[in-house]
Amino acid sequence: MRNIKIGVFASLLLLLVACNNNQPVGKDGKVYRSAIEYNDAIIKNQVGFANNYLSVLNKHQVLSEQTLEDLKKLSSEAALSSKIIESMPAYKGDSSFRDAGVELLNFYSHFLLDEFSTIVKLRMLAGDSITHQYTDSINMLTAKVKKQEVELDEKFQRSQKAFAQKNGFRLDPEKSQEMLKKGRE
Repeated sequence: MRNIKIGVFASLLLLLVACNNNQPVGKDGKVYRSAIEYNDAIIKNQVGFANNYLSVLNKHQVLSEQTLEDLKKLSSEAALSSKIIESMPAYKGDSSFRDAGVELLNFYSHFLLDEFSTIVKLRMLAGDSITHQYTDSINMLTAKVKKQEVELDEKFQRSQKAFAQKNGFRLDPEKSQEMLKKGRE
């Protein structure tokens, strides 16, 4: 009988400790022990995508069908990074930073398949004899996308700053630059 009481007590104690654990846990079981760790997990996905994006742009000085295939792969990568971030829990009830990261990566995923692929196709069709018609179409697409990208990127940055301020840590822009640089090496 005493063993049963000890077992029940131990179970209740374990339940109490588990309920008081206010560290966010992701769907994959990842525990985010601090706001900085949570921030870094989001930024790591953003930086990983950014490095691959830059790599694809640098790789294709001459546009071809391979460029379109690489854009499809890159779009899938952005979608995957978005899903990884989306699977993260809200941090202490706040999901605004996470959601801004998801929104930005979703934008890139769609942009790469839609507008960017269209621009590449237009450039491939035009070849060396690019006309005003092609140039105008490309410029319209570029202006539209740039406006959306700037708005989403600014929203992401504001969300990150608010997240850092709310959770009492300073953002280190040099750390982000180091992550980008390491990914390019």
